Amino acid sequence: VAINPQTSFRHLKNEEMISFIPMQSISDEFACWMGNDQCSVYDSKGYTKFKDGDLLWAKITPCMQNGKSAIVQNLTNGLGCGSTEFYVIRNLTIKIDLRYIHCLLRLEALLNDATKHFTGSAGQQRVPLSYLKNLLVPVPPIDIQKEIANHVQKIYDDAEKVKIKGLKSKNEAEHKFEQLIFG
Repeated sequence: VAINPQTSFRHLKNEEMISFIPMQSISDEFACWMGNDQCSVYDSKGYTKFKDGDLLWAKITPCMQNGKSAIVQNLTNGLGCGSTEFYVIRNLTIKIDLRYIHCLLRLEALLNDATKHFTGSAGQQRVPLSYLKNLLVPVPPIDIQKEIANHVQKIYDDAEKVKIKGLKSKNEAEHKFEQLIFG
């Protein structure tokens, strides 16, 4: 994979739109991008740049420890920009399933290990680029990587359904309680 690869917007005009992804648009719970904010190419200056299929991984505390990361898809014009506190990871080979790498980068053991390498002052600590560049990753055959990634995605999907069902039940219970109390 490439870490923080160059992403060019030169083929777009300054007024053309791309996706904009601030840190708060990445779910730490379900490892996905939630939102559809946009900005112009002109307004992208100074932000982290990426393209469809890239993995965004938060490098700053506490976002990194919370697992804020997502593989971004369906970006406006296939491109995006966002928080400068993301590392961008791009797949360069068919021998790697980036979803598998994403699963590894969300493991609690890896997140805990990454905190041991923080640089910066309290409250503004970051995982250094060297941590990712020197990270040794087990790479099983591609079919095993896909199996693992599919299994983990199913767990996330099931967890999200349970959460939605739980919130619906909570809201129904509160509504019934209000009716009993206030008529």
